[in-house]
This record gives sequence, C-alpha cells and structure tokens, in this order.
Amino acid sequence: MAAFLDGLDLDDADGTNDTLDRHVLGAALRAGANRREIHQFHLELRAIDGDGKGRGPVLFRWVPPADRNT
Repeated sequence: MAAFLDGLDLDDADGTNDTLDRHVLGAALRAGANRREIHQFHLELRAIDGDGKGRGPVLFRWVPPADRNT
C-alpha cells in the first residue's frame, strides 16, 4: 500500500487523535471495511527522510478504540 504523509502536532492531543482516526478510517473504507470494523486496522508511524520516505523502525502504532467507531 502506498504511504500517506501527514504532519502531526503531538502537543495537540485531541487534534492528533482526530487526524490519526481519520487516516485509519480512510484506509479501512478504501479496503472495503465499514466504520464498525476500523478497530481491526492500524497505522504505523515512522520517521521520514528528506525524500519523504519512511525509514527505520516503527515509532508507534495507532488503533482507534472500537467504541469510537460507531
């Protein structure tokens, strides 16, 4: 799957949660899932290099809680 790049402001917890949830929802919908199934999907966040390519180990994974998806 192609990588999507987006900036995150980790000092803005609510905004970051919303951004990550929307990215997971978009990926789930593109894969044919519905909103109730997005907790089965996750994002892996990595550092990017100067060319915008993900490099190195996964810094963290994001999975929206099932109760937010209804």
